[in-house]
Amino acid sequence: MANRFKIHRARWIFPVSSTPISDGAVVVADGRIEAVGRFKDLKGAYSGDVLDHREVSILPALVNAHTHLELAALRGRLSGKDGFVNWVRGLIKVREDKDIPPAEIEKALTDEVAAMHQRGVGLIGDVGNTRIAYELCQKQKIKTIFFREFLGFNREKTERALEMLTGTGKSYETDDSFHVAAHAPYTVSAELFSALKSWANKHGKMLSVHLGECPDEQELLAHGNGPLKDLLRERSAWDDDFIPPGENAVSYLDKLGILDNNTVCVHIVHLSEEDMAILATRRVKCCLCPKSNLFLNVGFPKVEKMLAYGLYPALGTDSLASNEGLNILEEMAAVRKHVPGLAPEKILEMATLNGARALGREDRLGSLAPGKEARMISVPVGGESSREALEGIIDGAATIPVKWIQ
Repeated sequence: MANRFKIHRARWIFPVSSTPISDGAVVVADGRIEAVGRFKDLKGAYSGDVLDHREVSILPALVNAHTHLELAALRGRLSGKDGFVNWVRGLIKVREDKDIPPAEIEKALTDEVAAMHQRGVGLIGDVGNTRIAYELCQKQKIKTIFFREFLGFNREKTERALEMLTGTGKSYETDDSFHVAAHAPYTVSAELFSALKSWANKHGKMLSVHLGECPDEQELLAHGNGPLKDLLRERSAWDDDFIPPGENAVSYLDKLGILDNNTVCVHIVHLSEEDMAILATRRVKCCLCPKSNLFLNVGFPKVEKMLAYGLYPALGTDSLASNEGLNILEEMAAVRKHVPGLAPEKILEMATLNGARALGREDRLGSLAPGKEARMISVPVGGESSREALEGIIDGAATIPVKWIQ
């Protein structure tokens, strides 16, 4: 009879939820973690097959907490050099032109999902209009949380979105992988925000929203003017009855009752300290997309201040319309480069446990702890100290090989 336990030994174990372990081990049985600790302590307590991975670091599977896989075929087709609103115009044009052959779209999706898995991602938060990538992710054993995205700023588009919510939402009320997304405060009316949040609350769902991604959002909400208003007019989406709330996006959504621990705020580049305090008080989940923000020249999130206020920022890639790749290791490297004082352990937490928290899966994934799924990766980096090992992983983000531990 085969041994029930597998004991995975490595130079470094990074549980994330506890301190790194030198010459550590993870004991696995039936796909679940039984124990994590020093190898010398566990080898006598558990009888099983020892798999010595030697000079590697073992980590929990990475989490891409925000992406748009349905845009996978847009790699290299858009530029952010002309500003955020012009990038949005370009994105709309590319999607409306529909000049990308379906076979190319399918291949791009298949390739990107496979690449994400190859780079160690075991859980994603995918935002879109269809679940086109869901089955592909399941084949690659990537757990997927899907956020169906809704837009509607003026009366006509709001009513259309509400009808869609009633129709689409009915099919997924009991599906714990299906949630909703309100695109952004500049494309979603107060009425639609409230309806989406009400539906989410009723069915125990999360609501995702792009928030504070660009400064133009603040101009629209404070004064009812600016480039975003021009864009909405061009799209016949402007509401002539719109009365600007005269405040920033966080305060606006807070007064609408949108912000709570089942809300995921994405990007949050343009936040005041007062905003951070509100998000922390409401226990809002946060996801940052550093490389997308750099691509679009909208700034860089205030990571250290967020952490100081008790927020738990996760990491996402956003889409290939605003990023060169969907590599969470490279998002970690971007944080390390732009926030050099941040401990590498915190960056790893952003890419693992914080992502699982943001997607409501922290009880199953995101760290190496007893009872959790044994979704683990190894990278060939040892080092005399845990800090040295983690820095090697992050600094080698673009090329470092990743191996799934079976």
